[in-house]
Amino acid sequence: MTDNQYVYLDSKRLNDDRLCLLKDDDAYSFVADDSDDDHQNMQRQLSAARTEAQDQAVLLERAAVNGALLAQKYFQLEGDFDELQDKHHEAMALLTTYEGLLNELRNEKQETLRRCLVFETQIDRLSMGMRDADRRYAATQGMCTELQATVARVSSEREEALNALREAHDDATALQSVQHRLKTSLEALQQERRELQSYVTEKDTAIAHLTQQNKAARLTQSIQSQKIQRLEQTVADLEAQTSDMTDHLAATYDHIDALEAQARTMAQQIADMKAAKATPSAHFEPVPVPPATSLPPPLAMAVLVLWLSSRRASVRKSPTWLGVLSATVSKPQWYMPIVHQAWTQRAF
Repeated sequence: MTDNQYVYLDSKRLNDDRLCLLKDDDAYSFVADDSDDDHQNMQRQLSAARTEAQDQAVLLERAAVNGALLAQKYFQLEGDFDELQDKHHEAMALLTTYEGLLNELRNEKQETLRRCLVFETQIDRLSMGMRDADRRYAATQGMCTELQATVARVSSEREEALNALREAHDDATALQSVQHRLKTSLEALQQERRELQSYVTEKDTAIAHLTQQNKAARLTQSIQSQKIQRLEQTVADLEAQTSDMTDHLAATYDHIDALEAQARTMAQQIADMKAAKATPSAHFEPVPVPPATSLPPPLAMAVLVLWLSSRRASVRKSPTWLGVLSATVSKPQWYMPIVHQAWTQRAF
């Protein structure tokens, strides 16, 4: 049985071959027709009640199977939900790591730009110093031309100018070296920038893919939550139906017990009546035809009923007095000797 298959219940009568209906027997031909009909009706009701109880039991078993399947499906979906939640947490942690790396790359980019600005500022300052040196050299040459008389002073100044020129030359050489190093650094930075741009592009693609997976996981989680809610509602409805059907089954079993007790009572009464018919001489004395009485028949019958009720007389293996009275009216050839014997013994 798969996860999506359920046991569908129907109201068809099951186990019809288990019905046990009582058949008529020639031995019960002496019983009144209305008593036979009542007994057969009661037997049919009892059989129908048993069949209905069996149907209810089968329906309850199938409902229990459905409940077990739904519970198993619920626990399986709950495990899937936990796995999806763990995957979601891992994806969120990976996304946080990628965001931290991206922030670090941005900070490194800002630092590189700042260093480039510092190097440009140094280059500008060195260029200004070189121009100043050129101006000083021109001034020194003019001073040498104008102050040839003062050779010592001019020589010293020339020496100072030469020293300044050497320093400027050294500065120019250092500046050229710095320019070369700066050019090399700029090329390395550009290469690193291109690599970083490629790395950032790959990470952006991965982040977009992870975002799409996160959206799909959220949608799947929402669908699974809705399915779990529907399954929980179905399980609650089945539990309520199972409780109602259990109460109804208990009431049905009580009714069946009452019907069985009543059927046993009627069967005992029928057996007693059969025994009374089979041996009438063992219980009743042969009496002559009842003598004529001065009381009218209805009044005499009423007096007999009152006397039997007041004395609570009992005849061995006989039904109740109201049953004797009704049977006397319907079958006088069987019960009239009993009534006549009671009549004569009490001297009515």
